[in-house]
Amino acid sequence: MIWNGAVGRSGARGPDARRVISVAIELPDHGRPKRSDVSDHLSPCLGRADRTLHAATDGPVQVDVNLVWPSADRPWTTAYTVGASSRPMTVPSEARSRFSPYAELFLRLPASWVPERVCAFCVPRRSERDPLADPWTARPFEWLALLAGLPHAQRSFLGRGHVVEFEGEESRDDRPPFSGFYLDTGWDEIRDRAIPPLVTPAGESVDFLGVIPLYAAELRTFRAGRGAEVLRALDALRVTELFDPDRPCCVPSGC
Repeated sequence: MIWNGAVGRSGARGPDARRVISVAIELPDHGRPKRSDVSDHLSPCLGRADRTLHAATDGPVQVDVNLVWPSADRPWTTAYTVGASSRPMTVPSEARSRFSPYAELFLRLPASWVPERVCAFCVPRRSERDPLADPWTARPFEWLALLAGLPHAQRSFLGRGHVVEFEGEESRDDRPPFSGFYLDTGWDEIRDRAIPPLVTPAGESVDFLGVIPLYAAELRTFRAGRGAEVLRALDALRVTELFDPDRPCCVPSGC
């Protein structure tokens, strides 16, 4: 479920949420960004990708997830989608001034989320990381791929201020305890600024959105029309797209 929200973290959100559009927007191939363009544009902001996870092709777009391992400058693992912008989302005409039909998503994870291990059987010996080691480790990368493909499958769109809910997600013991996501402006932590959009030769822009996982209780607060309370609490705790699986719940009643 995709909820249409306000334009930013500090704005209030109305309860009228869902938009499913029945008319698709198609642009010629030369107007669409290339995967390499997305990676090259994000490298100065997020770091150059060290590995690519190829999601299963079962929808209208092929979404891959690029991983950037921790470094001295960026002490976290970054994951971002490539391929979601290979075709436009379905943005209604009245929203085109605020939302681009092209977007890619990303989140950051603690450096220890995908631990580095030494391959004892490799010659020569080398260190390696396994992002799909178990369902808990793999789930944030699956979130990104699913989120990026969702608007294309539903003929809808994603943008800053939107909330997405995955029904039944929080009931899985082998996965992080979150069932929804808030989409915020993507941030370049090194330069302390918003990640600028990628502008294609045809003049279309690709927006980059940070993904903030939400607890079920926070989603219920959004559904009740009190999303601004959650946003204020997230800001007060400085919750960003750097994923913290143990962060406090941002509703007064608790999670």
